[in-house]
Amino acid sequence: MPGRRLLLVFPHPDDETYGCGGSILKYVREGAEVSLLTLTKGEASSQGPKRGLTRAQMGDMRAAEMHLLRDHYGLKDLFLLDFPDGALAGLDPRELERAVAETVRKVRPHVVVSYPPHGVSGFIDHLVAHAVVKRVFAELRESIVPLQRFAMQTVCRADAELVPRRLFLEPDDAIDCAVDVSAFTEGRQIALDIQESIRDVIAKDGAGGALLRNFEHYSFWQEQYSPWVDDLFHGLDTSDEAHP
Repeated sequence: MPGRRLLLVFPHPDDETYGCGGSILKYVREGAEVSLLTLTKGEASSQGPKRGLTRAQMGDMRAAEMHLLRDHYGLKDLFLLDFPDGALAGLDPRELERAVAETVRKVRPHVVVSYPPHGVSGFIDHLVAHAVVKRVFAELRESIVPLQRFAMQTVCRADAELVPRRLFLEPDDAIDCAVDVSAFTEGRQIALDIQESIRDVIAKDGAGGALLRNFEHYSFWQEQYSPWVDDLFHGLDTSDEAHP
């Protein structure tokens, strides 16, 4: 359906592929405009020292991969910022909020996607991203009329059991949406392969099949759906006439 706009905001390269890669491919194929804002270049990855790379070199490598992913996914826009990886909690949150708000004003999305309060893995950068995006969404949803939903990417219990590390979960009755991405397994695998800089991490996390799961799950902030819906745009007015 044309006219639908989706903005994903995550702290690191790979966050979007791990949690939302199938959703990106699905909505782009359906004609939606999907944009991605990444707050850091991911330079603090543990894989950098293992490759003999400085932080700057690792950041450059991962940034180059993000541009390849932009083309693979068919993103409308990629906004790749350079806030310090692993140190977002030490920044003035207003600086992060200004950067996210500027992007929201440019994209004018109907739906913004980021992490839930626990960040799925509990990593501090994920928690900061959630707080910043929620604050910006709450501030702008009345002045940017198309902006209607904050969707938080999460993992259901069954999928979490496939991952060889502890994840924080939403109870199933707190999940609102399950997007069927089973038709995009090949495209998701290509996206994972593009991120060669962290191939060992991806191999470990994906060993149980969780990274190529059939559904990607979301909770909607201040909304509740039971049973789960199957569309991030469910119930929203995305007509251009309604939101000039």
